[in-house]
Amino acid sequence: MAEANDKCTVKGYKLALDAEDDQATPQTGAQAATKLSSDPNVVGVVGTLNSSVAQTVQPILAGKKVVQVSPANTNPSLTKAPT
Repeated sequence: MAEANDKCTVKGYKLALDAEDDQATPQTGAQAATKLSSDPNVVGVVGTLNSSVAQTVQPILAGKKVVQVSPANTNPSLTKAPT
C-alpha cells in the first residue's frame, strides 16, 4: 500500500487500511460494517471470510454504496447470480 501511495497509483487518493475483526459472528460483522460504511472515505471492504457474516454485512455495505470483496464465501446465495 505504501508503494502504491508513493507512486500515486490511484491518482487523487491515498490508500489506507482500517482492520476490523468480525469475530466470525454476524452481529459483530454488522457493527463493523456499519462503522466502516459510515465513514465517507471508505470506498471498499475486503472480507468477510464467513458466508453467514457476509450475508449480514452485504446489505449494510450495499446500502451505503461500499464495494465488498469477499475472498472466501461459498454460500450459493452469495456466489451465484439470481435466476
